[in-house]
Amino acid sequence: MKPVATISTMLASVLAVLIILSMPPATRAAGDPPGTQSRTARITGVVPVVRKKAPSAVEDYGPPPAFKVDKPEPARSAVWVGSGASPTDPATATPLRIQQSGYQFRPALAVVRSGTPVVFPNEDQLYHSVFSKSPPRRFDLGRFRKGEEPAAVVMDSPGLVQLFCEVHEHMRANLVVVDTPWFTVTDPEGC
Repeated sequence: MKPVATISTMLASVLAVLIILSMPPATRAAGDPPGTQSRTARITGVVPVVRKKAPSAVEDYGPPPAFKVDKPEPARSAVWVGSGASPTDPATATPLRIQQSGYQFRPALAVVRSGTPVVFPNEDQLYHSVFSKSPPRRFDLGRFRKGEEPAAVVMDSPGLVQLFCEVHEHMRANLVVVDTPWFTVTDPEGC
């Protein structure tokens, strides 16, 4: 399906709720006692994905051997359902890895449950930095080189955390922190 409209990550949440409200009532699953309803559901749909022009970047960094800049990932949308769940325990949660590779953040869009630690390994030959001035989680990891991995950053409040690299202005990513265990990121077609 072709994209038809602009949609923000917050609008994706509203869309998911509307899908649930338009679903028929749950039915009794085989083997369930009479008078009970199924406890599982499957939500499907298509979220229109905006394909904005990526910030311009130089084609390479430095004299030979030059370090080529990879193309950014295709646009995707974040979708989640529900709210109010307790945060994940950072001590036991598996950290999310957002790599800096090919002079891009990979993945460029991710969703995590609040309380999840996030690490930012540098896979490129040049220095990177990772910072955010977003209200849900402000931080600045400073500059670090390939093989270095600064301490994990715990995403403790729901909201949109925009990520930037101070060294490479074109590098940007979005991290959506949610207070629900039910979330996903669409494919480039919005599915």
